[in-house]
Amino acid sequence: MHVAFTWSRKNRVGKLYINGVKIGERTTAWSQDTLDLNPTGHTVFDIGLKRDNMNQSTFHGYLRDLMVIDSAISEREVDESFEQSIK
Repeated sequence: MHVAFTWSRKNRVGKLYINGVKIGERTTAWSQDTLDLNPTGHTVFDIGLKRDNMNQSTFHGYLRDLMVIDSAISEREVDESFEQSIK
């Protein structure tokens, strides 16, 4: 399974792709000054760990070929990434 998530800070839009197909898109109502994927300024991300005030849970599974890209990629580039992953 190939899963990709893109986030546009400028437009406040998140898009989720599975196997190269966009399955969801959501625009936030908050201003770009109050919402970011890294609001704390930390340089470390806990991938697979959910933290909030009441609950902490961990992803139990295997992530292969994980990529975190710090620039915008297009829907076509997500599809190309999927195509490369199945070769």
